[in-house]
Amino acid sequence: MNDTSTPISPQIDDERFNFVGGFGEFLAAIATFILFVGLGILLFGVNGTGGISSFVYGNFAMLIGLCLVMSEYITRRKKLVGPSIVLSLIFYILAFGLSFYVYSSSLAGEPYSGIAKYFQRLVENDQMVEIAPAGLILLAISAYYARYKTPFAIGCVATAAHMLVSALIGTHIVMVDILFAFAVFGVALWYDAQDKTRESRKSDCAFWLHLVGAGILVSAIAAQLVGPLSPDMKPSESAPLIFLAIYAVLTLASLIINRRAIISVGLIYAAIALYTLLETAGALNISITALTMILIGAMVLALSLWWQGIRAKLMPLLPAQLQARFPLINPPPRRAGN
Repeated sequence: MNDTSTPISPQIDDERFNFVGGFGEFLAAIATFILFVGLGILLFGVNGTGGISSFVYGNFAMLIGLCLVMSEYITRRKKLVGPSIVLSLIFYILAFGLSFYVYSSSLAGEPYSGIAKYFQRLVENDQMVEIAPAGLILLAISAYYARYKTPFAIGCVATAAHMLVSALIGTHIVMVDILFAFAVFGVALWYDAQDKTRESRKSDCAFWLHLVGAGILVSAIAAQLVGPLSPDMKPSESAPLIFLAIYAVLTLASLIINRRAIISVGLIYAAIALYTLLETAGALNISITALTMILIGAMVLALSLWWQGIRAKLMPLLPAQLQARFPLINPPPRRAGN
C-alpha cells in the first residue's frame, strides 16, 4: 500500500552559508592551517624577525608564494571553500606582517633598531607608522580578492580599509566608525540584492561584510556605553539600558534584512550590558551571572527557533517597496491538507 501523502520536508535554512563542503574540506582546512603554522615556526623561529633582512624577506616570499600557489589550485581550480577561507586568512596575516616589517625596517639600518623605532614613533602618535602599513595591507588583500574572489577575503578588505581610515584620522572616532560600518552594510545589502535566494557566492560575500560591519558598529557603540576604552570615561547608570535598546533596534534590522550576523556579534556586549543592569538593580539575591546567561540564552534560542515566524509577521508591516528590497519570507513547510 503506497502512502500518497506529501512528506514533511526538512526546515530550509533561509540564511545558508558556505563554510565547508564536507568533512574532507574540513580536514584540508585544518591541514592547511597546521602546515603554515609549522612553516612559520620553522622559518621565523630559526631566523627570527631580527635576523638578516634578506632572510626575513625570503621567508615572507616563500610563505606568500606557497599561499598563492595553493590558492591557484585549491581556490581557483578545486573551489574548496573551507581551505580557501584558511588561505585567505593566512595571506592577510602574511601581508600584515610583511607590511609592518617593511616599514619598521625602513626606519633604521638594522631590523631590530627599525622595529624599536617603529614602536617609538607609534608611542609618539606618528600617523605615518600606521598609514603606510595599513595602505600596503589594503592593497595586497584587495589584489588577492580580485584574483581569487574568495568571499572571506572581501571581509578582510573591509577590515583593512577600516584600519586605513582609522590611521588617516589618527584615532578612533565613534561617529567615523559608525559611518564606516553603515558603508560596509550598504555594500553588503547590495550583494544581498543581487542574490535574494542566497544561492551564489554573492550571498557569502554579503555574510562576511555584514559580520565585519556589525563588529565595527557594535564595538563603537559599546565602547561608549558599556565599556569605554578610556578609564576617565565612566558610563552612566542608564548606559546599559540604552545599549540594550539599541541592540533591540539592531535585532529588528537583522530580522528585516534576514541576517543574524548583527545580533551574533553583539551578544557579548548585550550580556555585559544586561549583567550591569541586573547588578545595579540588585537582582533578587540570586547569581547575576546565571540569570544573565539564562536570559540571553532564552532570547537567542527563541530567535533561532522562531526566526522565520517572527519575520513573517514583521515584514507585512513594512511598505511594499521596502519589502521588495529584501529576501522573501520562507514559511515553514506544512503537512498536506493543513
